[in-house]
Amino acid sequence: YEKLGIGYNGTFRNQVSFYDTAFNFRQLLDTLQWGAQHSIPITVSLPALFGGALVGAPSVSYSQVWLAQKIRMKWNSATQKLDTIGIRKGLFVDNSMQFSVGLSTAVFGTYQFKNSKIIAIRHVIRPTLSLNYKPDLSKKYYYTDTIYKGYTGRLHEFSGSLFGGYAEGRTG
Repeated sequence: YEKLGIGYNGTFRNQVSFYDTAFNFRQLLDTLQWGAQHSIPITVSLPALFGGALVGAPSVSYSQVWLAQKIRMKWNSATQKLDTIGIRKGLFVDNSMQFSVGLSTAVFGTYQFKNSKIIAIRHVIRPTLSLNYKPDLSKKYYYTDTIYKGYTGRLHEFSGSLFGGYAEGRTG
């Protein structure tokens, strides 16, 4: 437990927009946006392997955003632009998780000079090997639609939110 590191980072934001000349409480509530972002990094310091020659460092990171609305967009051929066709308000949650492990070592060497004012140079090489994996936990919030004059693309339901959702696709 002494070698285990757990952290928490959290941010909460809200935003309201209005014009002072046409102030209306209902319109004020319609422009209300809020969101939160949380992340929990977990790291472990493992004992050195092979007499201290190799050091391993695994980690897991979990992140989550809370969003107040989902936005659905569709291509409008008459106006030649993307239009917002639906806004759903509520509490929507998007998640992300990443796993990684790293191995590192240090290789020391000395180069000795002959017949020089410089006797020797000591150098260190620190090679590192790391592996990462991030599963696709956000694919349910993406959809395919026309985005420009017959071209299709992937759109995200949280675009335009205070905290955007996470990227689609798994990586490793």
